[in-house]
Amino acid sequence: MVDVLACATSRLRLELNSQVTLDEAELKKLGVTHVMKINDRIVHLLLGNSAAETGQAMKALLV
Repeated sequence: MVDVLACATSRLRLELNSQVTLDEAELKKLGVTHVMKINDRIVHLLLGNSAAETGQAMKALLV
């Protein structure tokens, strides 16, 4: 993952460093309600009200 951004109150935008296969079933177990593939490197995850908090935690892992 190259970057993560809370682009709405309920959505995270992930920029991936390469085309990867996401395990949507596993993401749903973690609280993701929907996965939107924008293109080969950009994915939006719908999380509900926890998107901003989850995004901050993920961004901290990128450093």
